[in-house]
Amino acid sequence: MNPAPEAKRPFLSGRQSPNLGGTAWVIVGFGALLFWAISQELYWVAALPVVLGIVGLALSRRDLLLLGLVATVPLSLNLEQLEIGGVGLYLPTEPILFGLLVLFLIDRLRGIGLDTELEHHPISRWLQVMFVWLLVTTLLSWDPLVSLKFTIARAWFVVGFFFLLAPILRERARQEHFVLLYVLPLLAVIIYTVVRHAGYGFEKQAGHWVMDPFFKDHTSYGAVLAMFWFPLLALLLKPNRQAIGKLGIALAFIVLTLGLILSFTRAAWVSVAAAAALGVLMRLGVKLRTLIVAA
Repeated sequence: MNPAPEAKRPFLSGRQSPNLGGTAWVIVGFGALLFWAISQELYWVAALPVVLGIVGLALSRRDLLLLGLVATVPLSLNLEQLEIGGVGLYLPTEPILFGLLVLFLIDRLRGIGLDTELEHHPISRWLQVMFVWLLVTTLLSWDPLVSLKFTIARAWFVVGFFFLLAPILRERARQEHFVLLYVLPLLAVIIYTVVRHAGYGFEKQAGHWVMDPFFKDHTSYGAVLAMFWFPLLALLLKPNRQAIGKLGIALAFIVLTLGLILSFTRAAWVSVAAAAALGVLMRLGVKLRTLIVAA
């Protein structure tokens, strides 16, 4: 009886035992390279370990790379807003997402399919239809290059944060990690925004732009705060949590609430109030279908 064929794994995702001697030579070699680069004022060489680390994670532990990527989203910077290069590209998130998109397509070409349940999910089907339509309209566009850039940018967000991240978030513990990994760096942005806003006496007009360069305006800033308000509240109310953990989440929730109030985003306030009212009604036993029909 022939043994079952080994299942294909993601592109270059194998693990090997560490070679300590080789690692030492790599460190020494990079140290020499770095010394030479500094003498030549090539300071970008210092970023090579970070780049190589990201590439290594992309090839071996994409789950860790994606969760780490989540933590960088609130702190990502738009080159166009910083007037660097005139390119509307967010660093470091979008280059990493593009790389993940390339690896995702390589996996598809190698015959590695999506998780069956995810592939047949209605949302996945609609996304596939969307991309077919985008490709058709790109071919028929009067400026195909611009349309192609839009399609590729849409693809790296959908692939990275839906097709790759969704299987990871099936685990309840990973869902909690996702919320905390996004919220913790977001707290730094909130504190930065509030301190900067205080310098303008919390004027309403200043509240529209003090979150720059992390958010384009107060609308997107307030929307993000509103979206994570309830997940953080759920973590705060989770039973059997250690006191130190509950204290940390409580402080984070207070900062998030303060940021939401000072965002001067009425749409965010209304959405939180409406969602809270809906939650109370559902807790009282009113079915969601009844509320939809009544609306």
